[in-house]
Amino acid sequence: MIPDNQVLDQLYKNARIDQLDKPHIFPQDVTDNINQTLSSDSLHFRRKVVGHSYLGQEITQLTIGHGDRAILFWSQMHGDEPTATAALIDLIHFLKQNIAEAWLQDILSKVTLHIVPMLNPDGAAKQTRENAQGIDINRDAAALQTPEGRVLKSLFDELKPEFAFNLHDQSKYYRIEHSLKPVEMAFLAPAGDLHESMPPHRCNAMKLIGAVLSDMAEELFGKVAKYSDGYSERAFGDLATSLGIACVLIESGSAFNDENRQQARRFNFFCLLHGMNHIAQSSYSEVGEFAYNSLPLNVENGLADLLIKGLNVETANANYCLDIAINKQTNKTALISELGDLRQLGGFEVLNAHNYSYCPGNTFEVVEPIDLNQETYISLLKSGYCRFGGDISLINRLIDWPVIKGIGEPEPAKFKQLGISPTWLMLFDGEVKAAVLEGTLITLN
Repeated sequence: MIPDNQVLDQLYKNARIDQLDKPHIFPQDVTDNINQTLSSDSLHFRRKVVGHSYLGQEITQLTIGHGDRAILFWSQMHGDEPTATAALIDLIHFLKQNIAEAWLQDILSKVTLHIVPMLNPDGAAKQTRENAQGIDINRDAAALQTPEGRVLKSLFDELKPEFAFNLHDQSKYYRIEHSLKPVEMAFLAPAGDLHESMPPHRCNAMKLIGAVLSDMAEELFGKVAKYSDGYSERAFGDLATSLGIACVLIESGSAFNDENRQQARRFNFFCLLHGMNHIAQSSYSEVGEFAYNSLPLNVENGLADLLIKGLNVETANANYCLDIAINKQTNKTALISELGDLRQLGGFEVLNAHNYSYCPGNTFEVVEPIDLNQETYISLLKSGYCRFGGDISLINRLIDWPVIKGIGEPEPAKFKQLGISPTWLMLFDGEVKAAVLEGTLITLN
C-alpha cells in the first residue's frame, strides 16, 4: 500500500532536485539529470531516443516498470512551460531512490511508465511556446507538420497507452470561479469529438482526476479548477482521447509569492504518483465523476499582478475613483491592462487606495552626481518627484527601484492610457504615501 502523504512528502523532499527551482528549464537540465539517474541505475530505467526536434536535438523517453498497463507522460511541448518538467525529473529521481520499496515494486509490476520530460527542446532552448519552425506543436495533431508532433503521435501508435498525462503551464492570470484566488492546478479530461461524447475511457480519466483530488483534498482545496472543455481536433490531448486513450490534462498555475511555481511543481509530483498508483490498483474505478464535474471553472484574465482599488482622481472636468490593473511583461516592464470597476479581478498584490488621491508627480532635474539609495529615493518621492530629467548619467543607482526618465513637469495622468508603463504618486491628506514606479508598488512609511 502506498504510504500516506506525510510520509510521501518527506520522501519527496529527499528526492526533489533543488537546482530546478528556477524560472526556466533548458534541454541541458533534462539531459544532465537523466544522465545522472542512469549512471547510478541503468537496471530499472531504459532510455530511448524516440526522435529529434526540428533543429536536431534528441527527444528522450525514459521507461520504467514491467506491467501490462502503459502510462505515457509528456511535458514542455510548449517550450516556455517548464513546471511539470521539473516534477517529472523529481519523479524519476524519486523512483530511483525508492525502487526497493515493496509498495513501489507492486505498482511497477502492474504498470509501465513512459516519460518524455521535454518534447520541445528547441522551444525550451529559446524559451518560446512554439518549436523552431514557429509552430505551436499542440495545434499540429491533425496536420503533423512538426517533427515533435510526429514523435508524439508515433508514441500513441506504438505504445498504445491506456492512460496519458499531458502536462502544461497556464497563464498566471487564471482565477477560480466564484473566487479571487489564483488557480494553482487545472485539470481536464479532454473530449475526443465535437459532440464531447463520454466513452468509457474518457469517464476513466474523469474518475482518475477525482481519485487524485480525493487523495490531495486537504492541500488542493480552493486551489484547483477545470480547464476549458472545448474540443479541438488540432490538440494532442483531444487526439489521444479520440484514439481511446484516457487522457488527463494538468495545467500548472501560479500561487501567491511563488514566482517559480514550486507549489504547482510539488502538486504535479503528488498527482502523478497517486495517479499511477490508482491505475495500478484500478482503484479509480470506485470513484464517480462527481468530484471532477464539481470542479469550479478556470476563469481567464481574472487576476492582475498589481490591483489598485478605488484610487481617487481629481481633474478639471470631474472627480471620480477607479480601479487599476497592472501586469508585468516578459521584458521586465509593466503595463496597465484594465481601468474602471474591476471588482471581478483578484490581484497577486492588492492596494486599497480608497483614501488615496492620484498625483502624476514631477520630474527631478539631475545637474550634479547623486547617490540614489533608498533613503534618497524616498525623500525625492515624498517631495513629489517620481521621474528624472537632466543628465541622468550622473545618477549612481544603489537601489533596484526603477529610474524613470521624465518628459517634463507636470506630466499628464498617464494611467488614462492603456498599454503604457505606469508611474505616479498617491497622496493622503496632501502627503505622498505610496508610488507606482513602472508598475512597481512602493509604500512609504
